[in-house]
Amino acid sequence: MMLLLWVFKLLILIWFINGEKSPVFKIDPSEYQSNEGDQIVLSCTVDISTLSQQQQVVWRRDNDIISIGIDVKEMYRNHFELKVDNGIGMYTLVITKAVRSDANYKYSCAVVDGYKVLAETIAVGLIITAIPAPQFPECSASKDQHREGESITMTCTSEKVIPPVNLRWYHYGKLLNPGKTPNINGDLIVSIYSFKLNKDNNGDVYICSQISSLKVTRNCTIGPIDVLYRPIVSMQNYISIEEGSEALLVCSASSNPSPFVYTWSFIPHIDHQFFQLENMDQVLRITNVKHYMNGTTVTCSVANEIGAGYANSFLIVKDAFVVLENPIVQTVEKLEPDDRVINSTAILSVAGGLLLFTALLVAISLCYFHMCKRGIQMYESNYRIAQPEVYFEPKDVSPLPLHPREGVYLKRHVAIQVSPDMDDESVYAEIEEVSYKTMIRYSSATYSK
Repeated sequence: MMLLLWVFKLLILIWFINGEKSPVFKIDPSEYQSNEGDQIVLSCTVDISTLSQQQQVVWRRDNDIISIGIDVKEMYRNHFELKVDNGIGMYTLVITKAVRSDANYKYSCAVVDGYKVLAETIAVGLIITAIPAPQFPECSASKDQHREGESITMTCTSEKVIPPVNLRWYHYGKLLNPGKTPNINGDLIVSIYSFKLNKDNNGDVYICSQISSLKVTRNCTIGPIDVLYRPIVSMQNYISIEEGSEALLVCSASSNPSPFVYTWSFIPHIDHQFFQLENMDQVLRITNVKHYMNGTTVTCSVANEIGAGYANSFLIVKDAFVVLENPIVQTVEKLEPDDRVINSTAILSVAGGLLLFTALLVAISLCYFHMCKRGIQMYESNYRIAQPEVYFEPKDVSPLPLHPREGVYLKRHVAIQVSPDMDDESVYAEIEEVSYKTMIRYSSATYSK
């Protein structure tokens, strides 16, 4: 019986001791996101009624203790601060200026008794958004000088940050690597662009643009690129000149490095006494062009340390134009028939006269057939009767008697065809009644004619 009593008292003592050593956290710290350089605040709240005098609240970064009680350890005081509200048991850890390395750790609150951890909150991480350091991006090329035809490799480097940046290559505003993602190399990201060089790339500038969603963009450049190439020579294809005149040929060349020697040659050969070189041998002056130089090929060769180039031109020599002081004038009569010059003015005059004469004939014909009046006119009475184009035969009511008698009158019917454009007075005329005797007399006179 006594034994059971002692066991019961021991259990009560153990329960009392364990109850004092079981602190409780009311509020755990939470995940935090901040920009680099900003302030970060982490808080936890403990139930102070569960704490004993020998127990202390600490902040831990992974396995390291940053603060104990109300004090920050000296080695962390330049980066952390601690604020404590004993009334409610709140312990606030302040990171005065966040750096990207703060995101590499986990942070938690704990209650310790000496070196023994009695209670601990969940460990939380930090998200530090940042842009790469000011020296990024960095650009570099495979070498300083390149020959035409060689490949060049350009490298753009930046830091691995959150949010990640993108690296893009541009050449005179044109995007060269659309959709290409940079490679990750440890804490760095790298974008590489390679291509084959030609002479047109000499002096080019290439830009690597570092773009962040934090609306911060920085650039680095490569160039001007130094591309070495042999001379490219140009000269006029031909020159046309009169015999005895002066010919001038200019030889132009572009190269890198600059040309250092110009050489002139001729096929067939031209003696040196007929030409001279000027402007550092870039200009050829032929002082007195001869007829035998016609068709000569002139070659200008230019060289630098990379190579040589050339261009050809051809001489076309024309006969000299001779002006006579007293020109001989030869008249048309002295020329042969085949050599006579036909005067265009005379031809036009003759043609105009023929056309005028033809028009006159046509006008006369029209006047004669359409405007002039033809036919015999009768003046028996006081009226003028115009004879029509179509004549008629009169038809009497009865045949005329062979022997006329006095006092006998006959009627005569007349019909004519007239033009519609004549006026009435000139067409219609009154025919008087005549005696039979008068008509016989008129008819006899008419027939006797």
